[in-house]
Amino acid sequence: MGNSTFMPRHRTNTAVRVGLAALLTIGLAATALAEPQAAGTKKKKVTIATAPAAQVTAAPAPAAAPATVEANRKFKIMMDVYPSTERAEDLKALGVNQYIAIYQNSDPDAVHTGLVNPDKIIAQVKSQFGNDPKGFGFLDYEIPFDANIGKGPGHPDYEKTVASMVAGIKKVKAAFPNVKWTYYGIPATDYWIKNWWDWENAPAVERTAEIEKQIRNYGPVLKELDWVNCCTYDVYVYSKYAPEKRPAAIVRETQYRIARMSVAKEMWKRMNLPPKPIIPAICLHYAPGGNGVEYEMIPMDEFITDQIMPAIMAGADGVAIWSASSAYLGLATSPNENGWVTGTQAELRNAWTKSLLNGQVPGNWTASPTKKMLSDKLHEHMVNAVKKIRESALASGRTVGGSAPVATAGVTNQ
Repeated sequence: MGNSTFMPRHRTNTAVRVGLAALLTIGLAATALAEPQAAGTKKKKVTIATAPAAQVTAAPAPAAAPATVEANRKFKIMMDVYPSTERAEDLKALGVNQYIAIYQNSDPDAVHTGLVNPDKIIAQVKSQFGNDPKGFGFLDYEIPFDANIGKGPGHPDYEKTVASMVAGIKKVKAAFPNVKWTYYGIPATDYWIKNWWDWENAPAVERTAEIEKQIRNYGPVLKELDWVNCCTYDVYVYSKYAPEKRPAAIVRETQYRIARMSVAKEMWKRMNLPPKPIIPAICLHYAPGGNGVEYEMIPMDEFITDQIMPAIMAGADGVAIWSASSAYLGLATSPNENGWVTGTQAELRNAWTKSLLNGQVPGNWTASPTKKMLSDKLHEHMVNAVKKIRESALASGRTVGGSAPVATAGVTNQ
């Protein structure tokens, strides 16, 4: 493992994030089968063809539901956008609900000011989802918000940003009372802590200190959230480890993800507050920051071991899949006329060719049949992932919703 933060909150670098947002603004993503797209976007890709076997060893068996999990509390599965609007009913039938995602590009001054403008958020929500949306929603403000919060209480940047986030979400909640609102990616517990200890090997006193820091930094914001959407993306490929090192890697990553979800629980306990739903953000492809190749699909057994089982073991209330599939489909199949996307488009196409198309390069990426084929593959891969999530949840003693197909466990209904 390198000396980078294990679980980066940022899914993309600034240039790519701005670029993907621009795709949506100029309507490029809409060229992908004219599928509706959430404003602003994060990056995501999905693989449909069978991904290379991960050779994951010593994967933890499904854990029994923690004693704190009530038997009747359903395990939710949500996603930001359905890969295919034509076939969305397939996922809805499995109990999958779409959540509202509002990205920082709807408030372009925020990257410079470190302040949330709730009026712009409210306008964006009404434009995309109407005057009275329902369900779950998140606000994704990362740059420079993460850095400012990391400066800690007492620093002027911290104080202005946290005050703005608190006031902002309060106003958004008042404007849309039928939506449960959160900020994406917090708390953001670090994996590499003092003296470059990884989470598993750090002394207990240092792990406790890291949790204390996160509670201190994020506490004022966490108090206002209706649910917690911490990030538990995968950045490391198990097959790149020597076989004898894979079991330890699984333990490290599992413990770390559980810790990230536990920070909020600890804060609520200490502040004598009732618990709120914890629904971590998960992703079907590798995120940047480790030895994984961004945009390549994660082998399904590794996806379940790394992201689903820790959520279940931590007693989470479900998972929120982030895909931005419309934007990525639009990027992969658009004419290469925008200089800023050239490199990213090539990386995305290469990754999809390997992990989604079994090495078969499309003859014409921009042709309508190619767009339809990719949309179908993304959809089929997502359906397969949801079925596996359902199976894991049910096998672990969680109740689920949706219509369970033969030999498939259930998932979520909100």
